[in-house]
Amino acid sequence: MKIARLSIVLLVGVATITLAIINQPSAQPTQAESFDRRAMLENITLNVVLPYHQALAEQAAILQEAIYAFRDNPNAETLSAAQDAWVDTSVAWERCEWLEFGRLMLYHTPIERLPTSVDNIETVIAGDHELTSEYLYNQGSSIKGLPALEYLLFSAGDDTLTSFQEPRRMAYLVALAETLAIQTQELYDTWSPEGDNYAETFIDASGEGTSLRESISMLNNQMVVEIEAVLRNKLARPLGLSAEDNLPRPEQVEAPYSDASTAQIIANLEGLQGVFNGGEGLGFDDYLDFLGAEYEGDPLSAAINARFEAALTAMHAIEQPLQIAIVEDPETVRAAYESMRALMVLVRVDMAGQLGVTITFNDNDGD
Repeated sequence: MKIARLSIVLLVGVATITLAIINQPSAQPTQAESFDRRAMLENITLNVVLPYHQALAEQAAILQEAIYAFRDNPNAETLSAAQDAWVDTSVAWERCEWLEFGRLMLYHTPIERLPTSVDNIETVIAGDHELTSEYLYNQGSSIKGLPALEYLLFSAGDDTLTSFQEPRRMAYLVALAETLAIQTQELYDTWSPEGDNYAETFIDASGEGTSLRESISMLNNQMVVEIEAVLRNKLARPLGLSAEDNLPRPEQVEAPYSDASTAQIIANLEGLQGVFNGGEGLGFDDYLDFLGAEYEGDPLSAAINARFEAALTAMHAIEQPLQIAIVEDPETVRAAYESMRALMVLVRVDMAGQLGVTITFNDNDGD
């Protein structure tokens, strides 16, 4: 009897252990649950995303003041200062342009909508509407924002200063700068804890139907969307890679008048890498390290950062304005394109796969 009872106890014990093993969660979900994803989102949002938008609003205010100075004393020096301020503002915008979620589109579109409508801009200037920020604020996005300012500040070349002797052209420039300052401030206020506090909504994933996983997914998806947009619209299209005749179309660079296209793409990459690394705090790199994600025997986070650096190096190697380099030095521009394609593979496939993120593909994915 003692032997029989011992056998029963052993069988029950084995069954209990077996059930415990069967019911144990898999290793990766256990790791994911123990990584503080909310802390990662909080750091990215408050210490990277929010400062990007604050810098944009501050730079737009500097641009407004530079254009006021040009209006009050129009000369070559004040014009050059206004042009430099426009470049700095556009670079600040490129770092955060891709952080567009849901209702934020309402704030992004008036800041930059491409292509700008040159004909409509000239029609407004030739018209009789009072050219104020109140008037422009409610007008279509194709005649305002950064592209419209670029057109007025740069398109006339050596005749730019002379062109502003026309009072309505100067009034339009001032109204554009004032409107941009208002709308970039509104965008920052939407994110800011002192404003609408979309930052908290995003961190807590408290929007309708959202979760921490969905907020992480949105960030990863937007990273892919931005890299694809740079590849397709800012490099492939001007290079002629997306055209049947493969002929270069340098006029299709993003900033054709200001020669700022290369600086803008560099800012795109810097913005993306800043979010990936979470600045100096928790970022996607730490999450991937926690998951033990590897690529060809190395940490996946290190591989992605290496490809960010390679893409930045390739862009810095373009010494001429992009629209000129496309014609005179296409090999260097093509090298930058290929470098960014390599980055895309890791972010779209390897990173998303490790994080369990589903990437929404489109027909023009930059391939």
